[in-house]
Amino acid sequence: MKTYLAITIGPIYQTFSIARHTREVWGASYIFSYIAKGIILKLIDSNIKINAQVDFEKQIKSSVKKFVLPNIGSDKLFSTKSSAGLFPDNIIVEADILGNRNFEEIRNAVIKELSNEIAEAIGKDLKDVKKFLNDYLRILHRILTVDRPILDVTPSINLAEQEPFFATQIRQNYLSDFFKTINNKKNGFMKSRGIQRFESLVEIATIELREKAPQKYNKLVNQYLWNDIVDIDSDGEFIKALSSKEGFADDFKTYHKYIAVVLVDGDKIGATLKGIHDPNVVKQFSEKLLNWAIEMDKLLNAWKAKAIYIGGDDLLFFAPIVNHQSVNIFDLAKQIDDKFNEQNWEELETKEKPTLSFGISITYYKYPLIEALETAKSLLRKAKDAGGDQLAIRFLKHSGAELPFTLNKNDVCFDNIFKDMDASSKETKSLLSRVSYKIRENEPVFEIMGKDETRMKEIFKNVFEEVDCEDPSKKPKPKDYYLKSLRELMVREYKNADVETAHKQVFSLTRAIKFIKGLDELKD
Repeated sequence: MKTYLAITIGPIYQTFSIARHTREVWGASYIFSYIAKGIILKLIDSNIKINAQVDFEKQIKSSVKKFVLPNIGSDKLFSTKSSAGLFPDNIIVEADILGNRNFEEIRNAVIKELSNEIAEAIGKDLKDVKKFLNDYLRILHRILTVDRPILDVTPSINLAEQEPFFATQIRQNYLSDFFKTINNKKNGFMKSRGIQRFESLVEIATIELREKAPQKYNKLVNQYLWNDIVDIDSDGEFIKALSSKEGFADDFKTYHKYIAVVLVDGDKIGATLKGIHDPNVVKQFSEKLLNWAIEMDKLLNAWKAKAIYIGGDDLLFFAPIVNHQSVNIFDLAKQIDDKFNEQNWEELETKEKPTLSFGISITYYKYPLIEALETAKSLLRKAKDAGGDQLAIRFLKHSGAELPFTLNKNDVCFDNIFKDMDASSKETKSLLSRVSYKIRENEPVFEIMGKDETRMKEIFKNVFEEVDCEDPSKKPKPKDYYLKSLRELMVREYKNADVETAHKQVFSLTRAIKFIKGLDELKD
């Protein structure tokens, strides 16, 4: 058995709860990643500055084997200019890395450097900021002697996180002040990390329009959202300008007023680790997670989504419903899942293989951000409680109408149901506009015949004029493949769920497809 130092960093929930804008949520997440990186570097060498350029071969490599979580065995973790935090809020390392030092020395050194950055950014007294951070931040540690560090130490970390947290009375929250000035040009925190500015929700939601006419779009951004020095936050006026004749009236869709908040988490991580007894395979496991995290940073940047946190098997990001290449959010979920599976988990030779679950909250741009985050969290829990490897989605319309549905990623419908159909064609518009109505109209019929594949095939043929996709002579069109996937999904729903749940699931799904194709009327 070995002795390990286990560290957990917080308070995460309390810090996120003070965020009101995307830049503030990003700042809250990045701060914890910054602290974790600082702790790791100073555990290796107390003299390393957190923002200094690190020489991996000379400064890091010799200590790699001591770290269990995170895997620091790749220079990518330190050299990657990530737009999101890559360092997790839990650290497990061999305790002898401390040498003659105690952990409080490490903690105090990190807080000192962070205090300098924040005090300079917000123009406040360094002594006051440092006192606030010492009172507010919850950097806990435990030293434990165990056989299998991740499995045996993690429960102890989780218990530490759940201990009651009572910060001393705080007259002024300097972190809140800092988050509000994240985009301010006088705040060098973003600039020193190669990030010019973190976009607002409405900019993320309308990224598709920016690509159509960047100069016109950026002029509106400068007029309503950003005056090249500080944020203005006139989101409503910005949306009105975009949807006007002088803006992008011909291209503006209802989905440009909505944003996706997405939480992703690994399934069966503990079960996979229980099947690993070789320390080298544990390191291989964590290396795969690190590689996936770096791939996610590249993918989300290319997709024009905004990553808030990427660490271990966790992922949080904001995304448009449709991006600049007219690719929708469900296609992005598929790409994320494919990248995870490309890590070749079979190499571990364990009985269980990790998968991913998604919680996707789609809300109107004026909807409170913290509530959208909480919804994504509860949806993720729903997906995992249902067995994992699923997407749990809730589309909340501005009117208050909810459209919840769940998709199993192993279902062929996950690949086919959102496949592109030309939404500009009259045939597609007609089909997608009437399919939800017809399904709702025929619910009594589906209630009786929904489990019967043969009868459902006849119903779809009569109601929607579905052509048999397996008969090439019938010359099936994209809409027929969509109808086939929808029909097969409906049969499974009516077989596996109660009637009311099946009705709601299918209706919500068809409405969501109409929505992402831009065929909802601009009423809100």
